[in-house]
Amino acid sequence: MKYKRKSGVVDAIQWFKNGDHPEDNSKLVCPEKGSITQFEPYLTEGEVVGHYYNREDDYGDCLFCVASIQAHGWMDIGFIVCPGDWIITEKDGRRYPLAPDIFKAEYEEI
Repeated sequence: MKYKRKSGVVDAIQWFKNGDHPEDNSKLVCPEKGSITQFEPYLTEGEVVGHYYNREDDYGDCLFCVASIQAHGWMDIGFIVCPGDWIITEKDGRRYPLAPDIFKAEYEEI
């Protein structure tokens, strides 16, 4: 969808879980029955929001959104992505997450 900001138009996608961004290119993996490593089908990490924020030593809740830190995504540019954040794509291709309340205050759908 397109959204308008005072400074211009950007593309924005709201992210809740792995694979939500249309350019993530996540693939469904269905492990063979009896596999030791994985029993349930799962999506590969996304190319835009991926690299699950999944450090084994970091459990608990996020300081910003109070969701479990394990439910978060990671962008290679150094941003944690909270469930519900909007992924903004600027005209020059730069991407970054934006919290829902800030997004709502600064953007309107066109």
